[in-house]
Amino acid sequence: MSILENIAEIRKDANRHSQDFFIHFFKKFPQQQNRFSEYRGKHSDSLKSLAKFGKHPPKVLNAVLNLIERSGDQGALRGDAKKVAQMSQHSGMGMQDYTDLFSALISYLGETLGGSCDRHGWQAAVNSVTKALSEEV
Repeated sequence: MSILENIAEIRKDANRHSQDFFIHFFKKFPQQQNRFSEYRGKHSDSLKSLAKFGKHPPKVLNAVLNLIERSGDQGALRGDAKKVAQMSQHSGMGMQDYTDLFSALISYLGETLGGSCDRHGWQAAVNSVTKALSEEV
């Protein structure tokens, strides 16, 4: 499957995938959970019981997937990366935070989609996105 087919597959059940991805992200990079006051100090497996957890992860995953979809259009990607970097909720985020996020995404997709995950395509797209973000952070 191509990246776009992978994205379409994820979007079929975006709420579940976004929550599962966040839990995967926090298990892979526990320090990242502390960036979120609502999630700080909670066991990652208990996060699905929080009301905000049903709303926040889908927004983040959608934004990430939108960036990936634009990774082939450098002009649009630069504009999107600038918007993401300037969002008030992202103040204090550095490149390592974005690197952790995208590393966890590729890992999650590999585990979730198995052999249908286009790992090379995802890595190329992530490289484009992180390059664009690095110019804005």
